[in-house]
Amino acid sequence: MRVDVTLTGPNNYKLVMTPLANPSNAYTNSGTLKGTGPIDWIQFEHYNTDSDFYPALAANPQATDFYISSMQITAPAGGGGQAPFVDARPAPNAGGKNPPSAKQTVSNPDGFFQLLSEDDNDPDPKIYVSDSESSFVAGPFANGDVVKITANTGAAPGQKPMGGGVLAHITLTGTALVYATDADGNTSTPVPIP
Repeated sequence: MRVDVTLTGPNNYKLVMTPLANPSNAYTNSGTLKGTGPIDWIQFEHYNTDSDFYPALAANPQATDFYISSMQITAPAGGGGQAPFVDARPAPNAGGKNPPSAKQTVSNPDGFFQLLSEDDNDPDPKIYVSDSESSFVAGPFANGDVVKITANTGAAPGQKPMGGGVLAHITLTGTALVYATDADGNTSTPVPIP
C-alpha cells in the first residue's frame, strides 16, 4: 500500500491510502491534525488488530505490525506550495503608544493592527482585509504593514490612506477577515481579526 499525506493548511491534512495491487480501491480522508504549532513529526498507528506478539504471544501469530519500507518528503507537484500563513496582531497607534494592555475591556480599542504573512515559496504574499457583511476587500498589503480597522454599521465600507506609520484606515460594516494570496495563486482561509 502507498500512503500519501499532504498538508493542506497549517493544521489540516489529506491522507490517501492506495493498495498497490488495486489502485482503484484507494481510500481518502481529510481533517485537522491534533495539536498546534510547527509540524516536526508524523505518527502512524495501525488499529486493524492487536499485535499477535504483544502483550502476549498468540497461538498462531500473524505479522500484524505496521512497517514502512521507504519514505519521501516532497514539495507539492508543480512547485505551487501551500497557502500562506496569515495573522494580525494589535499594533501601536499613530500617537506612538503601546498596544492595549490586559487591563483594557476590549482587545484593541484603537483598532490598529499589524498584518503578518509568510509563505513557503513567495517572499512577499499579498494580504487583504475583507468585510464579513459586504463584498468589500481592502488591500493589497505587505507583511508588517500597519492598518487601522473601524467597524461602523452605518458607514460605507472603504479604504483611505493614513499617515504616521499607518498605511490605511479601513472601514467595514461587519467583522474584519484577513487572508493572503501568494504568487502561485494559493489563498489562505480568511481569519477573523479580533
